[in-house]
Amino acid sequence: MMSMYIMNGDDTVFPFQTIRHEFGSKEGCKMLIVRALYGTVTTCRDFCNCLRECMKHLNYEFCSADHDAWIRKAKRDDGTDYYEYLLLYTDDCLCVNEHVGEALREIDKYFSLKENPIGPLKIYLGGKVSKVDLPSGVWTYALSSSQYHVKEAVQNVR
Repeated sequence: MMSMYIMNGDDTVFPFQTIRHEFGSKEGCKMLIVRALYGTVTTCRDFCNCLRECMKHLNYEFCSADHDAWIRKAKRDDGTDYYEYLLLYTDDCLCVNEHVGEALREIDKYFSLKENPIGPLKIYLGGKVSKVDLPSGVWTYALSSSQYHVKEAVQNVR
């Protein structure tokens, strides 16, 4: 759902690199890389810090049971109170909200979202999502691993 952080955020490590021939007369000089660097030791931590600051700025709080789940108080159109949820894991974002479009547009100000990110839930974290009607008359979502190629994975391990 989200483009990778390292294209958006600053890195806290400032590694030096020797400039190569692609930079012409600057070849051999040292340069300081401060943005969009893949694979540094702190990239994951920096992403988490950037994401945490963004979510705090948008008045979300992380769930103490799961730091990938974010909640904030809101009011429905009919005036009743409820909680909006954002489940964020790497580049997947699941938004449970009366106004999904508004919530995703807020996030899109900080992280580039894929084109047309709003739609029915089909796949989340690589698993197939299905709507299930329970005998009580209530519906819910179910997550299955049928999306994965288990046989291929087993054969690769052998």
